[in-house]
Amino acid sequence: MKIWVDADACPAPIKELIIRAAGRLKIPAVFVANKHIGLPDSAYVSNIRV
Repeated sequence: MKIWVDADACPAPIKELIIRAAGRLKIPAVFVANKHIGLPDSAYVSNIRV
C-alpha cells in the first residue's frame, strides 16, 4: 500500500499527521504538489513536483 496526497490542497496539520503515521506504520507516503514543499527526511516520505 502507498499513500498519495494532493499536497497543494491538504491542510498542514493533516500533512503532519500523515507523515507521522507513515513513519510509525512503515507505509510510503508520496506528496504531489506543483511547488516545492518542505518535508522531513524519512525513508517513508517523498514528494513529486508536477
